[in-house]
Amino acid sequence: MPIRILLLCLAALMVPQLAQAKLYKWVDENGEVHYTDKVPPQASSRGHKELNQRGLTVEQVQPAKTAEELAREEELKRLRSEQEALLREQKKKDETLLRTYRTEDEIAMTRNGKLAAIDAKVKVMLYEIKSLKETLSHLQSEAAAMELSGKKPDKTLTERIDKTRRQIEEAYAEMVRREQEKEVVNASFDKDLARYRVLRNLSKPQLTVEAARPRPNIMLETVVTCPDRLMCDRMWDAARTYSRRHATTRVQVDGNRILLFAPPRKDNDISLAVSRIRGYDPDKEVIFLDIQCKETPLGREFCQGDKVHDIRFGFRQAVTAAIKPQQQSETARR
Repeated sequence: MPIRILLLCLAALMVPQLAQAKLYKWVDENGEVHYTDKVPPQASSRGHKELNQRGLTVEQVQPAKTAEELAREEELKRLRSEQEALLREQKKKDETLLRTYRTEDEIAMTRNGKLAAIDAKVKVMLYEIKSLKETLSHLQSEAAAMELSGKKPDKTLTERIDKTRRQIEEAYAEMVRREQEKEVVNASFDKDLARYRVLRNLSKPQLTVEAARPRPNIMLETVVTCPDRLMCDRMWDAARTYSRRHATTRVQVDGNRILLFAPPRKDNDISLAVSRIRGYDPDKEVIFLDIQCKETPLGREFCQGDKVHDIRFGFRQAVTAAIKPQQQSETARR
């Protein structure tokens, strides 16, 4: 009896220890499954499961993340953060849009006001260019008269001629950028108008303002954007050839980036100016043809006629035709 009682007492003491013992399930580098009371250090990064006496999982430790997984998580975190920032920005824009405009007409009128302001600046530039052309013509005539008399034009006269030429080039560049800016304004307000309709749950346009979207200025029809510098060289040569073929006045300036013909003297004169300049996008070059007729009733009527119309609308086709063989060749190589 004493021995049996002793054994029972020992067993009773061991039961709590067995109940507290832990069992782990883990997989080694070869894919073999192991059950042990401890996870070896070399396997701790692979993850494991802790099992109870009935073999059920009571805790699961995930494998340690790899450098690639950590990098992906960081990238995902960054993208989500940027997305949240964009959503906050869009919400702020929406609130501003609704706070600024009460109707679609107000949006259209604001846009038309901005376009009118640009038009006013372009009109001033046009008058300035005409004035500069006349000034240049007088200066060149003065220089030619001095040369005919056997005198060399003085430094002051030469500098005035050069300065006037630069002013004409800069004025043309600024005028084209202003015209292209109008397209940017139109696109921006079209986007605002579409968003406004979504926010207001408008099923159809509510505009009553006349000429909801102004027609683009005819000047932009003679603006051609170059794909790249190499093709722009070919387009520029074509533009110069086209201008020489159609202008009826003498060449006044023949520069690297501008070919300018003298102002019109007769009612049926066609004075052209073709320039290679930086457009509204500073990374893009554009080629621009300006057509000027005499500022008389007959001259303005002539400028609205078929001859000038054909010159204006044939310019783009003539310039882009110069790069079509090269584009076709590149397409064939691809």
